[in-house]
Amino acid sequence: MITLHELSNETQYLMQDFLFIERVNKTKALLTAVGVLPTLRQKQHELLHNNFAALFVSAYDKGGEFELSHISTFYSVKAGLPSKTYVMLQLMEAKGLLVPIGDKQWRMTSRLEIAVVPLTEADSAKHLVAAN
Repeated sequence: MITLHELSNETQYLMQDFLFIERVNKTKALLTAVGVLPTLRQKQHELLHNNFAALFVSAYDKGGEFELSHISTFYSVKAGLPSKTYVMLQLMEAKGLLVPIGDKQWRMTSRLEIAVVPLTEADSAKHLVAAN
């Protein structure tokens, strides 16, 4: 099973892809709306919030299951993730976005999958037209 820390390393390269970033933005909006990502100091923590949301987009592309190998804030910060990553995962579980499948292992629910799924061709075309 893939760990969030491994996904964090992979997503740095994916953040160059326009369609991937759109999916990250949808996911970040959902996580903010349900109260997982704080609204306080959003601009200062934008990179951390983007990295956190990107984890779930990337995890979806790899099957939707993942684990957190270390709950230490040191490992999270070292990987470019929020220091409270484990707490945020527990909150996502409480909000019905994740289902536990083992010790520090989760699977995404359909509520989270709505945000992380690839954009349809129609959605992509709308975003490209809006960008021009």
